[in-house]
Amino acid sequence: MTDTPSSRATGDLSVLDSWRLLVKPVPSRPAQRYVGIVAVIGLLNLSAITAIVASAVPDPMVAAVAGLVHTALIPGLLLALAVVPTSEVDAVEWVALAFGFGILVLVVGGLALALLPVRMNPIPVVGWTATVTLVLSAFAFRKGISWQPPAAGVRSGWLAALAVTVVAAVLRLPGLGYSEFQGDETEVILRATGVVQNLPDALFYHGKGPGEIVVVAVEYGLRGVLNEATARLPFALAGVGGALALYLVARRLIGTPGAVAAGLLLATNGYFLAFSRITQYQSLVLMLGMLGLWCAVRWSLGGSAIWPPLAGALVATAALAHYDALFFLPPIAIAVLWRTGWHGIFDHAILAPWFRGAQIGIVILALFFVPYLDSDLFGLATGRIGDRVGAGLPYNNLPSIVASATLYLGTAFPVLMAALIAMGATALVAQRPGTPKLRVWVLGLTWAAIPFLFYAFVARKPGTHVHVATSGLILLAGAGFASAWAALTPIPVRLVLAAGLTAGLAVVTAYLAPVYLQTTAEVVRENKVASLPLAWRPPGGLPAKERFGFPYQAGWKTIGALYQDGTLSGSYESNEQPQVTHWYARGAWRCSVDPRYYLIAENVQDEIETPRRTISSEYHQIGTVTVAGEPKLRVYQRGPSVSSRPATWRAEERESGFDRLASTPTIDPGPWARGVVARGSTAVGSRFGDDAELLSYLVYAEDPHPGGVVRVDLFWRPLVSSREQHRIDVQLGNDPRVGDASGPACDKTGDDKQWTAGQPFTQRVSIPIAAGAAPGSYPLLVSVNRLGPSGEPLVPTGGPASGSPLLEVGRVEVQGGSGRAR
Repeated sequence: MTDTPSSRATGDLSVLDSWRLLVKPVPSRPAQRYVGIVAVIGLLNLSAITAIVASAVPDPMVAAVAGLVHTALIPGLLLALAVVPTSEVDAVEWVALAFGFGILVLVVGGLALALLPVRMNPIPVVGWTATVTLVLSAFAFRKGISWQPPAAGVRSGWLAALAVTVVAAVLRLPGLGYSEFQGDETEVILRATGVVQNLPDALFYHGKGPGEIVVVAVEYGLRGVLNEATARLPFALAGVGGALALYLVARRLIGTPGAVAAGLLLATNGYFLAFSRITQYQSLVLMLGMLGLWCAVRWSLGGSAIWPPLAGALVATAALAHYDALFFLPPIAIAVLWRTGWHGIFDHAILAPWFRGAQIGIVILALFFVPYLDSDLFGLATGRIGDRVGAGLPYNNLPSIVASATLYLGTAFPVLMAALIAMGATALVAQRPGTPKLRVWVLGLTWAAIPFLFYAFVARKPGTHVHVATSGLILLAGAGFASAWAALTPIPVRLVLAAGLTAGLAVVTAYLAPVYLQTTAEVVRENKVASLPLAWRPPGGLPAKERFGFPYQAGWKTIGALYQDGTLSGSYESNEQPQVTHWYARGAWRCSVDPRYYLIAENVQDEIETPRRTISSEYHQIGTVTVAGEPKLRVYQRGPSVSSRPATWRAEERESGFDRLASTPTIDPGPWARGVVARGSTAVGSRFGDDAELLSYLVYAEDPHPGGVVRVDLFWRPLVSSREQHRIDVQLGNDPRVGDASGPACDKTGDDKQWTAGQPFTQRVSIPIAAGAAPGSYPLLVSVNRLGPSGEPLVPTGGPASGSPLLEVGRVEVQGGSGRAR
């Protein structure tokens, strides 16, 4: 390309042209015209620096921040430089979009890297991010010569944005290590570990979008260590960004006063606060979907054709995190209709930008769902959706929704929201001047009503998903405040209105602080919510399950450190969920018939019943883990009591050692990431009647011997949905006295476990070998029994089945001194 003044004026420059102008500027060109090129070069240098800091600095939080700057923020800024027309946004909007683009690049780029056949260690992560950054910088260079910073906007606008951001950050960022990983969090962490290890099924075994997994995996692979605070940091920042994004949406629709109210309400929304402090998808969906809606609103108000493609990319990436992102589509469609009108939906020229946005969204979704559809594990997703929706419509989930909202939001928040909405509705009916337009109310009502009706009457298990309905209600509450602000023009009256909102939010925060931010009392875990001021207990009581984001410390890191230094060694059982203990015990074997230890924690949420009589008669306590001086976890060892007193291990003295030495991604992530047909397993392919199919099995590499144990994973696919209807028995040898593991075991094998048709699961069993067993080769036998009045063993067919109720899946060699499993 010829380096001419005219070509420079258009901003259509190659990377080489940009470098030439940087080295030898044209004298007639104002200096500020090169700010874009200087910014790109500065970002490239910062990217290199932060990559070094993330992989070399020992402080985990400093390394985590540097890692996010390297993998997300810098690519997001470069993408914003390349595609966002600064003439159509102000500085706050540009920064919010850049941050959202950073999360987009982290999710989509991390997914692409996860699908490649490489382990995620620092070199591949830095190399991949550097490649993405360089590609984006090339596009940014092309616009660099003509790029101008966005306008700062009015002072009140960015001060309001700052207030919303600060309130959201103060409630989300402090003390992110407030709790050990909770149930669903550990599934994300273990699958992210599988992605780091390049296990092919780790993403697909999740049964839903991969967004939350790849966000953790990229940062885990880059740094090589992980703790609760650093794992949660990206989600907390996305939660802050989501509050800012809603403020920006509302500001375009109802003005700054109403937007401030809406932004602060979302910042103090207990649901979004809780989800911002765990490693789960909700904050990703909130921020990306909200920015997608902002793009649609900006286009509807006369924006250029760039906004629909950006909306498509953002909402599709949100959908990679969870299907709840689909609830952003109705308000987006309404915003589109504002510009097109009903006649415009048939005009291809008007909708052409949205077709491009749909194409971009489809490409992003195809990156994951095309290989997923080709995977044998796609049944997990369909089974999960079927389990969530179920049959027998309609349901009445209103009592559980009220109970959930009472726990997460408290009492003051719904009352404040209802008062603001009623205020706005009154002004709307009275047609007071300055009231937000009716179309805004239609958008907000639609945005709230569709997800609420779905989870109230269609979904079989609404859980906490109803939180997606609160965004639309918050917009309506902001519109109500805007209506009152417009009607009450005297300054003293407006000051009173602002003071009333502030007081209401202060009361809301008085509930949030002890419930979410006070880590020592553990108000929710200790069932002390009712003792809080203005607390209300619904008729059915507060939910016992579906509790996320509330403080809980049992001292599990201490258990991991004790296994690490050899103080503990051997199998164990616990009253805590298997995936939680698997992470913290660093893969020590659980699910034994006769474990060496029982690890009993206090205030466990979804507690697993343990044999208390057996523990009291056959075990003795060898130690107690304390947290903040309080006993939280007791360790019992098999055998008679000894004269020495039980040890006391202070969690505060062991946590840093666990984070530094035991949290590396070398742990076997177990059945939560290895998939239902694990690498190295032996295929079986036998059916037990019409009820279940045994896909494969895996015998762990060890030396079985008399008095020892055989440890096995069996991979099943139920063909029917049932609860308390089946029992799986496993034994070694035709004589069960050689080795019998029949009866309840670790996962979905007891008669109290639920099966979902088409949804595979892994059964872990330990088979104790009789001390007097003779050396030799023994068959590994499996049977499935249907329980109930018509209970009967199911005869296996296919594979190595012989027509007997007992299916021989393999053989184990037992020798006098040691044996060999195969």
